[in-house]
Amino acid sequence: MTLKICLIGSAPSSVALAPYADPSWTIWACSPGSRPHLKRAPDAFFELHLFEPEKEWFSPEYVHFLATLPSPVWMLEPIQEVPTSVAYPKDAMLEEFGPYFFTSSLSWMFALAIMSGADEIALFGVDMSASEEIYTHQRAGCQFFIHEARKRGIKVTLPHQSDLNQPTPLYGFCEQSPFHQKLLARKAELVGRLNAAKQQIAALSQEATYLQGAAEDVDFVLKTWVSDDSISVQQLTPTMRSLSAPERPAAINFMA
Repeated sequence: MTLKICLIGSAPSSVALAPYADPSWTIWACSPGSRPHLKRAPDAFFELHLFEPEKEWFSPEYVHFLATLPSPVWMLEPIQEVPTSVAYPKDAMLEEFGPYFFTSSLSWMFALAIMSGADEIALFGVDMSASEEIYTHQRAGCQFFIHEARKRGIKVTLPHQSDLNQPTPLYGFCEQSPFHQKLLARKAELVGRLNAAKQQIAALSQEATYLQGAAEDVDFVLKTWVSDDSISVQQLTPTMRSLSAPERPAAINFMA
């Protein structure tokens, strides 16, 4: 019998496209982010963070979800709060694959799927976009296991929307690409314009601060000293004296 395991993350681009309706797929999921998208109960769930219900990750709703799952919940160790919790076989995975590429829950899931004898492994809701810093180191780990599975003759299925379809540009060799050079030139142009805009913003901010102070100075004079027509220009603040004639308040009698 063919064993097909679908690994579910929480990336909105493809998590809803997973084969939930196809009973031939075994569904493995992880993280609180995947929970709202699951259209059927997962056949296994992975929560490989230290169980700390007082932390934001472990919301009351998520803890209840884990506690009521009938399927195995792979965790760092079994806990009473999750009756179906099972200790993840970390040592066996490290012996088989080494310690260098376990950079996310998906990596641990992928390794276990390989060792479980899967004929096909799919990933839905897994992008690990290179533009997001949190996924920079996680991405390489997941791509390692994609490569490892294919080396072993296991079919790997990825939705077109997933960034994992794109390998990291080849260091050095990518610089030969005309498109790479074009993008570098475009980036340099944009950075230059961005820096110029920031300088303009800084200059305008200083001017705004000066004008705010000047306006408050005028407001102080209006509310404190302007009570009759006897005030002279010499009695005004420097800010008031610097005002041009049309800007001077009509209520003030400027005497020579």
